Amino acid sequence: MTVLDFHEKLRRNAEKSKDAWPAAEEHIRIMESCTYIWNEDACAGYVLNAMQHCGVDDDQIINILNELYLQIDEVSFEDAAADAKQYLKSYYARKHGKESTEED
Repeated sequence: MTVLDFHEKLRRNAEKSKDAWPAAEEHIRIMESCTYIWNEDACAGYVLNAMQHCGVDDDQIINILNELYLQIDEVSFEDAAADAKQYLKSYYARKHGKESTEED
């Protein structure tokens, strides 16, 4: 669910119960004032900075950034987050000699 979806749901629910609107309106104001919109280019910038910091060569950087933009278009935000979480969990489990399970 996006922030916009959540706000629309709050507004719909508030219409059903007029008493809920002041709280919903305040929540929307707070969310809008402190929530940054995720940006594909900012994400690519973070990845670029990390690769440069780690000494990745320019040709590989271009290949990775091109693939990153393809993945952004093809993979949902939630799936990408789950993939990263699972990869890191598995990696650190292997590094520390522990078996990684789906239930952990």
